Amino acid sequence: MRTVSGPALVVAAVLTSPALWAAATGAMPLDVALVRYLLAVGVCGVLLSAAAGWIGTSPGAQPSVSTAPASEPATGSAPGSGSPTGSTTAPGAEGSAPLVGSGPA
Repeated sequence: MRTVSGPALVVAAVLTSPALWAAATGAMPLDVALVRYLLAVGVCGVLLSAAAGWIGTSPGAQPSVSTAPASEPATGSAPGSGSPTGSTTAPGAEGSAPLVGSGPA
């Protein structure tokens, strides 16, 4: 969460509303009310950011963890054990020529 955000501005406006009202009616100088508001924005922003860090993210926002890599097909064979047709290729060399002398005689 950013320090100066929408919620921080709203909470600061609520907290300093008596000073802002007094400035609007002329009972308080405008610069004093604005300084109070700006200080409240900073304090509220820091406190809301800290609260967001303590609470963390919601469980729905967590990325899902896959148990199998998406790049390997689910053939049921162990990686590097060869293709289902029986020809053996070098590990990581799918689509290349079979190794010489590695097949059954």
